[in-house]
Amino acid sequence: MSDLPKIFGHDPLVLLAEEASPKLIYEWIDMLYEAEYNPGDRRLVWLIYTVAAISEHINTYPLNAE
Repeated sequence: MSDLPKIFGHDPLVLLAEEASPKLIYEWIDMLYEAEYNPGDRRLVWLIYTVAAISEHINTYPLNAE
């Protein structure tokens, strides 16, 4: 269990570990790398939250181990 807020009552790390393939996670990482992080952007909180969830996921379940 992570300290991140729940998504529809589910832990984001469990969702990533059980539902997301490594390919999908790599695609999200690429999208987040290319995203612009502007303070006025309404997506900013979602982008930061996604970065935190993926970072925590990679620390918990290294992608090279899959």
